[in-house]
Amino acid sequence: MSRIGKITIFVSKTANQQQISVRTTGQRGATLLNTISSDVKYNSQSPFDTAHNFWTDVLTKALTQI
Repeated sequence: MSRIGKITIFVSKTANQQQISVRTTGQRGATLLNTISSDVKYNSQSPFDTAHNFWTDVLTKALTQI
């Protein structure tokens, strides 16, 4: 199996904000998959009472950036 692409999500925070950055890399045939580079700041932070709730919120926000 060969790897053709990758999505990377970075999460950064300040006291009251959170930034989610999404980057893609790769190529499938002639189609470049490295066309997404997005940084969005949110005025609130993802819930962190459980890892599941945190990552569900982060992934939902990242999906809206794609």
